[in-house]
Amino acid sequence: MIFSVVIFFVHCNNDFTGSILFGFILGISLFTIHSFFREAKEDSTK
Repeated sequence: MIFSVVIFFVHCNNDFTGSILFGFILGISLFTIHSFFREAKEDSTK
């Protein structure tokens, strides 16, 4: 869902602002996924 919106954004405005927005969203999503997996791993070790 989010990735399709990001791809749509990059295709619509293929400029410097679009690439900055893409990197910003990608970084946030990666950080969220990383923290989510870390919490799940801590729950499984309990």
